[in-house]
Amino acid sequence: MTVSQRIHAGGDRRPHVLLYGLFGIGNTGNDASLEVALKHLRSALPSAQVTLASDAPETAAKRFGVPAVPIRPRGPALKGVPQSVRRVLDEAWRWRAVDAALRDVDHFLVPGTGMLDDFGSPDAEHARRLSMWTQCAARREIPISFVSIGAGPVVGARSRRLFALAAARATHRSYRDTESREFVRDVLHIDVSRDAVTPDLAFALDFDTAPVSGPLQTVGLGVMKYHSWNSPAGAPDDIYAAYFNKLADVGVGLIGKGLKLVLLTGEPADEPAALAMRERLLSRCPGGQVDIASIATLRDIVDALRGCEAVVATRFHNVAAALMSGRPVVSIGYSIKNTELMASFGLKDYCEDVNAFSPETVLAKFDSATADFASESARILDRAAALRSAVSTHLNEIMAAIRVKDTV
Repeated sequence: MTVSQRIHAGGDRRPHVLLYGLFGIGNTGNDASLEVALKHLRSALPSAQVTLASDAPETAAKRFGVPAVPIRPRGPALKGVPQSVRRVLDEAWRWRAVDAALRDVDHFLVPGTGMLDDFGSPDAEHARRLSMWTQCAARREIPISFVSIGAGPVVGARSRRLFALAAARATHRSYRDTESREFVRDVLHIDVSRDAVTPDLAFALDFDTAPVSGPLQTVGLGVMKYHSWNSPAGAPDDIYAAYFNKLADVGVGLIGKGLKLVLLTGEPADEPAALAMRERLLSRCPGGQVDIASIATLRDIVDALRGCEAVVATRFHNVAAALMSGRPVVSIGYSIKNTELMASFGLKDYCEDVNAFSPETVLAKFDSATADFASESARILDRAAALRSAVSTHLNEIMAAIRVKDTV
C-alpha cells in the first residue's frame, strides 16, 4: 500500500515520520541536528507518530523519548550454518526487517549530519544501509527528505555508487554548504538545480549567548582522535601521532602566552586523546592550567565555552559551537566542511588542514583572530543569529510540506 492509499484509508490516523541518522552514538553534532528537527516536527505536527532509525536505538530512544529501531537490524542466530550462507540469510533478513519498519511510515526524513560521506566507513557499510532504507522507502512511495545534509568526500567507489542511488531517490534535498551541493552534482552526477543550500541544523539550538567582553584568559582547545578519513588506526595513512604532537605544540604555545586551556571533545572516542593531551601538556608545562570539559552534548560544549574567550579546534561541531557562542576560532579541519563553515563567517583565513598544519602558523593565526576579539565576538554572534533564523525558516517549510502531504 502506498502512502496516499494509507492516508485515504486511515481516516484520522496520525502521520508517521521516521528520522534516519547516526543518533545516540555520542556524536554531539548528529544529536544536536536531531534535537532541532524533533523540536520543529513536534511544533508543526504535535500529533505525529515519530520513530528513529539509529545505530544505537536504545540510547537514542532513552535520550530523545522517541521509539527507535536499528539501522542495521540483527537476524536470529543461525548455528551450524556455513558463514557464506549465513551472510546471505542475514542480509535477506535485514531487507525484510527494514521493509517492515517502514510499513506504516508516511515520511522518511534525514535531518542534517554528514549523511553522504564515507568518513570512518572504508567497507561502504554506511552507504549500503542508507541505500537499503531509501530503496525500501521508495518502493513504498514514501517521500524522502534529505534536509541540510553534508555530502563528500567519498573515497570508496562502491560508496559513491550507493550514495548516488540513495540521493537520487530523495524527493527533497538541501545541503549545509555549497561544497556539498556541488559534490552531489559533480561526483554523484545528480541534478541539483532545485536543491537549496541552508545552514547546519545545529545553529537552531536554543541557548543564551553574549559577546565576549573580558580579557583573553582561557582558550578552548578541541582534541580529536583523528587517524585518517576512513582507514583504521595503524594504517599507512594514519596521521594521529603527527596530529597529536603538533596540537600539543599549539597547546604549549598557548600556555606560553599565559593562557589557560579547556580541552574539548566531540564524541566519546575523543576522550582518551583529551586525557593524553592533558598529561602531555602538564608534563611540558608544569605550571600550566589545563582542564578537560565534561561533554556529552553540543550544549555541553557551549556551556564549556562560556568560560573561554577563543577556540582552536578540529571537529566540525567544536568549530560550529564556537561560532554559535561568538568565539573567535582557528579551525584545524579534516574536511572541506570546516572551511566552508568558517568562510560563511568571513573567517576562511583562519583555517588549517589537519594533514599539513604547522603549530607556528596556527599560533600566528590565533594571534590575528584574537587581536580585537571583543568586536569580533559581536560580529560572529550577529552572523550566527542570521543562520539560526535561516535554519528555522527552512525547517518550518519542510514541516509544512510534510503536513500538507500527510493530510491530503
